[in-house]
Amino acid sequence: MEYLTKAFQQRHLLAHTQGVVDDDYIQETADIRYKSGQRLVIKREAVTEALNLVEQLTNGIRQDAKEKG
Repeated sequence: MEYLTKAFQQRHLLAHTQGVVDDDYIQETADIRYKSGQRLVIKREAVTEALNLVEQLTNGIRQDAKEKG
């Protein structure tokens, strides 16, 4: 879940600060790779991993819903 939290925060940066890291991002994620004001770098592998985790989470929720009727 930690990875998804970081991915969500990165999406927030892309949507609201054009990918520029701010103090809130650092505080929320404890991502020490960046300093405030640096541009976020997201690699294809990170996007793929986040997508896979979201799919797993979605499938788990769907399965739970089926079991509960």
